[in-house]
Amino acid sequence: MGPGLHGHDPGGRSRQLRARPPGGLEFLETGYRVRSANITPDADTGIGSWTEQQFVDKFKAFETPSDAVLSENERRQNTVMPTTAYAGMTREDLAAIYAYLRTLTPVGNRVTRFPDAR
Repeated sequence: MGPGLHGHDPGGRSRQLRARPPGGLEFLETGYRVRSANITPDADTGIGSWTEQQFVDKFKAFETPSDAVLSENERRQNTVMPTTAYAGMTREDLAAIYAYLRTLTPVGNRVTRFPDAR
């Protein structure tokens, strides 16, 4: 798994279970606060309700450089996830990441991802 897992898994759950829940690590990005998402397969608070197609499309939407230009409103809801870097991956590789994430234990942890969004 790439370096992005650390932001989603600050407690090190991928290595061993710890007390801190997944997601919620706060960053200052493009001038606004953003918190990492819960990417466990929890259907209510994670990505458990996402299909493989939705997951892959989330990244492929940023495949062309012009798609990476954000408006002021979008900047308030920008993430630290290297979406544009992952956008260049093949659909098969993105599907493999999705398959891996589906093997994690679902953990319920609702995260307010964009506290500065209006």
